[in-house]
Parts: sequence; C-alpha cells; structure tokens
Amino acid sequence: MLSAEELRQRPSRPADYAAENQALIALAQELASSPETILQKLADTALGLCRAHSAGLSLLEDGDGKRHFHWRAIAGQWAPHLNGGTPRNFGPCGTVLDHDAAMICSHPEVDFPYWEPIRPVLEEGLLIPFYIKAEAVGTIWVVAHDISRRFDAEDLRVMTSLSAFAATAYQTWLNLNAVQRVASIVESSHDAIFGEDLNGRIISWNRGAGRLFGYMAEEVIGKPVTILFPAVPPTDEFATLERIPYGDRIENFETVRQGKNGGRVDVSLTISPIIDPNGKIIGASSICRDISERKRVEMRQQQLLAELDHRVKNILSQVAAVAKSSYQGSLTADAFLQSLDGRIQSMAAAHTLLSQNGWKGVGLDVLVRNQLAPYVNGTNIIIGATDMILGPAETQAVARVLHELATNAAKYGSLSVPNGRVSVTWDRRSNGDAASLEFVWREFDGPPVVLEKRVGYGTDLIRNLIPHELGGEVDLVSGTDGVSCRIECSVDGTNCYRGHSQK
Repeated sequence: MLSAEELRQRPSRPADYAAENQALIALAQELASSPETILQKLADTALGLCRAHSAGLSLLEDGDGKRHFHWRAIAGQWAPHLNGGTPRNFGPCGTVLDHDAAMICSHPEVDFPYWEPIRPVLEEGLLIPFYIKAEAVGTIWVVAHDISRRFDAEDLRVMTSLSAFAATAYQTWLNLNAVQRVASIVESSHDAIFGEDLNGRIISWNRGAGRLFGYMAEEVIGKPVTILFPAVPPTDEFATLERIPYGDRIENFETVRQGKNGGRVDVSLTISPIIDPNGKIIGASSICRDISERKRVEMRQQQLLAELDHRVKNILSQVAAVAKSSYQGSLTADAFLQSLDGRIQSMAAAHTLLSQNGWKGVGLDVLVRNQLAPYVNGTNIIIGATDMILGPAETQAVARVLHELATNAAKYGSLSVPNGRVSVTWDRRSNGDAASLEFVWREFDGPPVVLEKRVGYGTDLIRNLIPHELGGEVDLVSGTDGVSCRIECSVDGTNCYRGHSQK
C-alpha cells in the first residue's frame, strides 16, 4: 500500500471539467429522482471518469457492528463480486481508513491471502476514504486489472471530488433504507397505525388499521379522526388529546374506538407527535392495539371473583349455621364434632361435584350415590330412576337433605340393622318450560321410628330446607319399617334426561 501522493509524480492527463460537471449533474439528478440506485450510479460514474476496469464502494454497516466492508455497488469487471466484502481490520480498505488518507494498492494477495482467488487480479487500485459527520464510513475506489492502465494525479482529483459526493449519496441511501424499513414495519404491523395532522384529519393509514376498524385507506384519508370515536367518547378523551400539540407523548391510554360497522373496540392507544426537520410539531402518529379479548378476560375474571366471593360468603354462612345448630343439638362434645364433620364433608362432596362440572349442574344419580356411598353394604340401598341434571342450588339443598336422611337411617332407621334397606327413586315431570322433581326416600325392614321423640337439627333441616331454598314441599313420615320422605320441588326446565339408573 502506497500513499496516493505517488500519483503526483506520474505524468498526468489533462482535466476534463466538462465531462466531470456533466457527470456530477447526472448524479444530482439521480439522487433526486432515484435515491435507491445512487450508489450504483456513483460506481458507474467513477468507472467512466477514471477509465478504470472496475469501480465500486466499500461500506461499513451497523448490521454487523462495522466489522466488515460491504461492496454494495460495483461497476466493471468485478461486478460479479457485488455484495461481497473484506474484513475491516485486515484488508486494503481498512488500511486506508486507518491512515485516513487516499492510497494506492497493488496485488493485495501478497499481504492479504484471502485475495488470492479473486479474479481478475487487482493490478493497481486507487482508494479514497469518505466521511459522514467526520467519521470514516467507507471507501470509493477504482481498479486496473492489468498494466494497460495506470492512475495519475487527475484520477486522484476526480476521485477526491467523487468521495465528497459519496458521503452525501451514502447518507441518502441509509436514510432511504431506514425510511423503507420503518414503512415496511408500519405497513406489516398487526396494530393499527395511522397519522393525523394538527386539524385532526387522517393523513396515513396502515393495513392493521384497516383490519381493526374496517375502513380502507381511501375511505379515511382526509377524514376527521373523530369518525373512529364512539357517539359518547370517554370523558377524559379530549383532555388527553389536547396534550399532543405541546409535544406530549401519550402511552398505553386505554379507551374505546368505533369501527366502520358501528361496533365498539377496546384499544390501548399510544400517540406521539410528528415533528418536521425544523423541530415543529405538524401532527400525531397513533398506534392502536386491540385489547378487546383482554378486556373480556378481565370482565370474566371480575365476574368469577364476584361469584367466588358470593359463594365463599354463602358457604361460610352455611357452615356457621350448621356449626351452631349441630352444637345446640348435641349432648356431648364428641357428638358435636362427629355430626359437624359429617355435615361439612357432605357439603364439600357436593361442592366437588359442582366444581368438576363447572358449576353448571350435577346428575341426580351421581349426587345420590356420592352422598350414600359411606352407607352402602351390598344391596341395602336401591337406587332406580331416570337420571336428570340438578342446578347448583338444587344440588346443594338435595345433598344436605340426603345426608340427614342417611345419617338418621344409620342411627335409628333401616340402615341401623343388618337386613334393613333403603329405596331411593325420583321422577321428573314436565309442564312446558317448567319442570318439577318428585323424590322419594323409603326405608324397609328397619325398626319402628317415632319422629316426635327425636326432632333435632337433622329432622328440622329435612322438613324445612327444601321449602326455604327451592320453594318445594316435604312430607316426612315414620312407619313400622322406618322413615319415608317425599320431596317435590320445581327444577330448571332446561334439565335433561341422561339415561336410566338402577342399582
């Protein structure tokens, strides 16, 4: 590598200012009309003015941390090497930037072995650095591939002039790429992105906005942005938007917008001022993100929490009432604990069944078998009926009554003796949209039971819970074989049959 000052010692051709000026005018026109091709036009110009065999630009780019020079424009015999490159710290272009001066290069493969396969060979090259904001960002170069062409001082002058234009061209190319990247990001974004001027009229509209609001760009460009507002905007809407002309940025402002079909859309809105090169605010850019699904989830969560709060309070109230009544009806502490534990376990079992079915309902057959499971011994309990679904309130009430009937039967009735039996049947009667349940509990082969002598909390619950909770009727009687209980109450008319059950 030699200093380009060497060229001043060589015989020099006369300057052709007319050709140079014409070339510079053509470059300026290209920059104005087709900035995306300005780098290639610059390489073509260097090739022609210097009568070189190849010419091009080597550029440092942020994409790889400026670790390599990239050949983004090449003219002449090296054109097939377009988009190739060399390492920043090990090559002719890097040496030029390190010396911060124009240099001559010949046969770089001598110092940089990776050049060996590059054809045609570099017999002589003239490399000129160029700068953006005082930072060297690349080189513009011309190459001779054989001794038929040797560069001189006139080539140095022309290339120095072109290097000044190269800085402007590269900056324009970078800006254009940045604008194109931003435009591509905006256009492909799933979010709605649109711009408006200071008069509140829409000036740009991406595809995401079209998807969210249903308007094509041609339908909204020039229209007031208020076409996206619902008839009654949120009270803080306009106060928030009034901050934009003062340069304020609004982030994640949750509000409501209206689509073309009149539907309301929950959005998270970010608004930024649009500022011209002179620092003047000329409009605003809005990004609207659809948060409708999130709002639906939040509302559902609130509903579930409210429902959970209601259920928990209801359960605690029931447990408190059960504890109080169990205590009042117990003669000893052990009896109290035993009766309370059984009743709470019964309530918990009903809640588990409801939870497994999303609190939509429980099959009566499943409920009966679940509550009577602790008392089953062979064929002592007979269950025979067409299954049906009970709602949450019905499930909980029937479960508590079943527990008291079974407990009493185990203590005093047919389940307290080896040969005693219990029959559980029910029937569903339809009357249009209304329906009623007739539930029958009958004990057989048990000892005689006199209800009047042992009326306690359990018996009282059997008689009064269904009328109180479901508005039904209960007929509880004792017989020589044991207790019979007939329950009749209204149930949800949408409940359906689920097949015949028999045990």
